[in-house]
Parts: sequence; C-alpha cells; structure tokens
Amino acid sequence: MVMENSNLRLKIKVNEYGRTRYYYDIGLRGDSKLSKWVDDCGRRRPRYLEDFIEVYGVENVQILSWGKYRRMKEEILRKIGR
Repeated sequence: MVMENSNLRLKIKVNEYGRTRYYYDIGLRGDSKLSKWVDDCGRRRPRYLEDFIEVYGVENVQILSWGKYRRMKEEILRKIGR
C-alpha cells in the first residue's frame, strides 16, 4: 500500500523535450508575487504548478501525488483545464 505524505505538496512528472523528470513538493501560485523560476541544484526550473504548465504545456505535466492538496483536487483540475 502506498501512502501519500500529507505534509508535502504536489509530486509531478514532466515530459521535458523527450526526457521525463520528477519534481516533489510543488505548490500552487495563488497570489504569490515570487518569480516564475527557481534555481534547483544549479538548474533553473519553474516554481509553481501553474508555471510548469505555462512552460511545458498541460499535456506534458502529470500530477502523481496530491499531498496536502488532496482535498482541492477537483478545484485544481478544473482550474488547469482537465
């Protein structure tokens, strides 16, 4: 049995130009004024789920685990157009 860690945020899989990458603890932008990019181990990547979708497209971003957003699942899916 696989248990979701309710303290973490989203776990996503992204198809980046023919490569598959996994990202953990991704949040939602909401009203945040922070930049769309963050440096992660010397590599620049999008910061929030909405930024990943803007950069890679909704068809290339798959949510694997909902974490603490599990109660908002339907709302998030509706917002991103799925």
